[in-house]
Amino acid sequence: LIHDGARPFVDGKIIENSIKNVKEYGAACTGLPARDTIKIVDSKNAVLSTPDRISIWHAQTPQSFKKNIIIEAYENAKKKGIFGTDDAGLAESAGFRVYMFEGNSRNIKLTTAEDLLLGEYYIGLSKTEF
Repeated sequence: LIHDGARPFVDGKIIENSIKNVKEYGAACTGLPARDTIKIVDSKNAVLSTPDRISIWHAQTPQSFKKNIIIEAYENAKKKGIFGTDDAGLAESAGFRVYMFEGNSRNIKLTTAEDLLLGEYYIGLSKTEF
């Protein structure tokens, strides 16, 4: 399991599902199906296309891999000079199929002031509400 330290609200169910899915598929990524419509744009922000939302997911962590897969993914990235934005992308670049499974909307990444406000709200919730 590879987890982003900026996501402090990961829960036990996500970790359990990560383990289950990596055992079954070898490479698994936590995420959420996109709710918003996504636009692909050019360098001037002119819309080029609108992908089908049903095939778009927002990746989260943990991302889980069998040891040989993630080692090969990183070796491939180093050899080819690939700088990915996540581990699943490196595995994909090495030719591995990564399977998505649904995470949790509270598994947010704390990177902006707005994220911190939401995180403070989650901290204020009682355990029964969270």
